[in-house]
Amino acid sequence: MSATLTHTPPQAEASARLKSFIEDLARRYITGVDTVRDPGLSRQEFLILERMAWYNLHTVTDIADKCGLLLSTTSAVVERLVKKGYLERQDDARDRRVNLLYLVGPGRELLRQLDQMYQSIADAILQQLDPAETSVVLRALERVTQPGEGLKTED
Repeated sequence: MSATLTHTPPQAEASARLKSFIEDLARRYITGVDTVRDPGLSRQEFLILERMAWYNLHTVTDIADKCGLLLSTTSAVVERLVKKGYLERQDDARDRRVNLLYLVGPGRELLRQLDQMYQSIADAILQQLDPAETSVVLRALERVTQPGEGLKTED
């Protein structure tokens, strides 16, 4: 009589471990953002500031699109950010019907701090990898971040 052992294939085990690491990085990212984020900002306000900087956005429509928010929600959040002094509105010289939005004062400072935090995290991770490991990680991340490649869903 032989005992049946359940054995996880090495690839499945490696995938599970990698998934765990990615989830941990995501949790650290969120925790890190919370240490930089002004307590007077909501997560939506922070998201809008961050996406504006990342994608160089200047209109409410573009911001709503990149944040996945309704236009009405985005307009209300942008209005709060203007009142708090994080954003400034300027008329578009080409189209007077359009108001362009720009990061100012506290908004720029917050994103400068966030950028420094990201750089520190990246430096700390890279210091732990030798050149061969860096090359493997780079190839893997390039592959999963290619548009249409990394996050495919089953039909």
